[in-house]
Amino acid sequence: MNFSAENKLFYFCLIVSIFVIVIIIFKSTITPSAEEFLEVYWEPSIAEDLVNKTQIPCNSAECSKSGIYRVGDIHLKNTDYDLIVFDSEKPMIYDSLCIDLNQNGIYCDDNEGPMKQHYTFSIDTDFFNILGLNEDKVIIAHYPKDLTEENFTIGFIIESHYNNPVNLDVNLFVNETLEKSENLSIEPKQKVSKNFAVVLSEDGLHKIKVSVFVLPSNEEIFIDFWVNKNSSL
Repeated sequence: MNFSAENKLFYFCLIVSIFVIVIIIFKSTITPSAEEFLEVYWEPSIAEDLVNKTQIPCNSAECSKSGIYRVGDIHLKNTDYDLIVFDSEKPMIYDSLCIDLNQNGIYCDDNEGPMKQHYTFSIDTDFFNILGLNEDKVIIAHYPKDLTEENFTIGFIIESHYNNPVNLDVNLFVNETLEKSENLSIEPKQKVSKNFAVVLSEDGLHKIKVSVFVLPSNEEIFIDFWVNKNSSL
């Protein structure tokens, strides 16, 4: 059978079109839609709906200038703790907080504060950083900024926005060195809370990174922070 030049061009274009369609279909089956993604973020604890109170047993010279405290509670390490937010320097400028960590009904004793924004405190080996602080809301993350101990625990959340189960490779890096790695399967729309124990043997500034790879595409999502260890304090 003899083909004219026009027929040859037609069949060539047809074959190319079929090839392109096959490639598009194949990619659509292995590539998630734009609405499908993974989130990784530091585990937050939030206190809101704070209320005014004036009669507070505060064991600190830096207690409220106005005498009006903002009172609420916050969930840390599977426990609810009462807290107060107050104006330690200027009346009605709420810049400090105390958390009743020993749960004795008295605030700002036994290393309970006063604490300001970006302050690090601990509950056992779990360390927390005050990310946000004002008269309406307190936001605390489960990682430190400064510490004297070499052992501490960080907490983070992995949240899936995929429509199907996905397999993950979850890694902990300390100063770009891989310290821990584990595999995790996560269901569609599932949110998982994870903890990693960290060891810093030397003083100084250290970079801590949590890196999550979505398998098999190896798409990486990561979060990190810097922590200063000073054992002499």
